[in-house]
Amino acid sequence: MKRGFGLLCASLALGAFGLPACGPDNVVETSTMPDEADFAAVSEALGVRCGSLDCHGMAERNFRLYGQYGLRWSDADRPGGDKTTADEHHENYLSLITLEPEAMAAVVDGAPVTKLSIVRKARGAEVHKGGSPFPRGTVGDLCLVSWLEGQVDQASCGQASQLLQKP
Repeated sequence: MKRGFGLLCASLALGAFGLPACGPDNVVETSTMPDEADFAAVSEALGVRCGSLDCHGMAERNFRLYGQYGLRWSDADRPGGDKTTADEHHENYLSLITLEPEAMAAVVDGAPVTKLSIVRKARGAEVHKGGSPFPRGTVGDLCLVSWLEGQVDQASCGQASQLLQKP
């Protein structure tokens, strides 16, 4: 009985010392992320090239894309049906900026876009099961990189969001 009581006291003491380290801090750190205002154009391009049900349009993926040709945010929408919704564009934005938040903040602050795995994989510079949907210099690459650099190239995004072939 004494041994159990001693273990309990030791556990409580260790827990009490650990609590302050886990508590909220008085300083809240924030990061600068790319603007969501023009992200819908980028989301459309990503959805068409990367968001099919067998790629990033499946719920099991860590980088998940919602949209017309893949996973839908609302049960009322069906794949291949209605256009991608504003809610889906928002969820795609959150999915992208939370994939590598520190690297994303660094890119917004001026680091090279190749710091991001999404850019390296899209360009084919890093192994990616889906190949290279946005090779360097293509309209898809220009669309994504322009958003990361703060000025969305709407024309490139519009071209990149066109279906290459009918689903």
